[in-house]
Amino acid sequence: MKYFSDSTNAHEIGCYKLLAGFNIPVIKAYNSTENAILLDDINYSKDYRMGQEEDFTNDETVKSTAKWFKKLHSISKDKITEIIPQNNIVFKNSDILECKKHYGNEEFFNKLTLHIEVMNNYLSKCEKVLIHDDFYYKNFITKKDNSETIMFDFNYMKLGIKSIELAFIRKVIGLRSKQAELLFIEEYGEYDVLEYSIYTLYNHIDCLYQAQSMDNFPEWANNSKGLLNNGTLLDNLNAIIDIKTYPM
Repeated sequence: MKYFSDSTNAHEIGCYKLLAGFNIPVIKAYNSTENAILLDDINYSKDYRMGQEEDFTNDETVKSTAKWFKKLHSISKDKITEIIPQNNIVFKNSDILECKKHYGNEEFFNKLTLHIEVMNNYLSKCEKVLIHDDFYYKNFITKKDNSETIMFDFNYMKLGIKSIELAFIRKVIGLRSKQAELLFIEEYGEYDVLEYSIYTLYNHIDCLYQAQSMDNFPEWANNSKGLLNNGTLLDNLNAIIDIKTYPM
């Protein structure tokens, strides 16, 4: 039994019903009320077990995880009639200006400013799909033979571009094994490389913007700062601009 004392989190109950309606594998639900749902107890399951950190480097689990997310991302915004929160990715001139004041690197930030309108325009036209947005080994179950993975805990589920999800999953898996990360992408299949490149750049800018206002520079922003200082973010921006499909 999963009980939601806060009614704002009870929308997760609707997520189970929504996914089941699209034939997306979820934990079996026996019954529900407005603020509670009775789910199968995996601890007593003959077929499934809870996820483990080791699953991030298990080839079969990585592949079955990619298959589940591929199915989830097949549910586009135009297929959904329910009210689902939406995550819109937008570069902001004000954020970029603050970053330039704090970090310098004028060549990069000036060039970024020149191209944010077309990048924002491209992102606005990218397909919005259902994303889980909380990839963590404690948030999935897998068959004991690792042939199927099923995510749960849909509190953060929303509509957004696929790259939000793919970037985070690749980061989580890639920290354990680059080979496993590549296997995930291979099993997942095609995705919009330009969308992914623009979103990845946005993610670094957002990270730098959040960090610059803190009294002590956070460790989680060191990677983005390093990529800014060694010219990698500028190289990535130039690569985005050079992509033939980029709508200049």
